Amino acid sequence: MLCVLSKVKGIDKNGMSKERYIILTPLGEEFVFRGVIANTLNRYGAWAGVVGSAAVFGIVHGFNVILFDAFMVGILTGILFLKTNSIWPGVVVHIMYNALNLLYYSTL
Repeated sequence: MLCVLSKVKGIDKNGMSKERYIILTPLGEEFVFRGVIANTLNRYGAWAGVVGSAAVFGIVHGFNVILFDAFMVGILTGILFLKTNSIWPGVVVHIMYNALNLLYYSTL
């Protein structure tokens, strides 16, 4: 993680720091989308929680090229939440996904 952070410039054009993007955003998003939304939708069945929270997660990220990627990350983190009953595995996956994306796009 520190290797990724050291290779990327500090603040993007929107004023978001790399640390916030990589660490704090996934923590907040996983709490909301898996901890709150998936738990709420789980009353309609486990897969309603997984797919429903992933759909909302994708839509919130916008109707653009990231929609499908966000939906698939939402499915993966939703399954992790379903299997472990914890948001923390999803937070780790989300952090790694954001870090790798940031590293990749900073080299273009």
